[in-house]
Amino acid sequence: MTFADVPAVCRVGQRAFPDAWIASDYEGELGQPTSRSWVLVAEGDIVAYLVASRVMDELQILHIAVDPRAQRRGLGRRFLAGVLGEQRRDGMALATLEVRASNVPAIGLYASAGFVQVGRRKGYYRNNGEDALLMNLEPTSGSEGA
Repeated sequence: MTFADVPAVCRVGQRAFPDAWIASDYEGELGQPTSRSWVLVAEGDIVAYLVASRVMDELQILHIAVDPRAQRRGLGRRFLAGVLGEQRRDGMALATLEVRASNVPAIGLYASAGFVQVGRRKGYYRNNGEDALLMNLEPTSGSEGA
């Protein structure tokens, strides 16, 4: 992801989430030395993105979205597998994320990549007090060499 991608990434986020990040959130992440971000382009348009923080051998996925118009085609699964495969080759030992407890499709996506639930944050989401599930991916989990 580059600064030039931010407007398109914002549009994807707004279509995917009721409480999407705003441009300054993405721009702030792009300016961080530990930040890692990717976009998926299909037919000339950004259809997915992933923003993470990489500290030493740990990757914390901060935000991932697939445009609802591009969902249910396996794009998110392949995109996530590609990012995780790249990070494994670069020495990642652990990946972590938080997901809304009600986001069943995302939980299924993460589970298919090898993530397991390791905890719960009660009332984590400010807009509605929903719980967040904490999920981890250990180095021997998921699609090896993706």
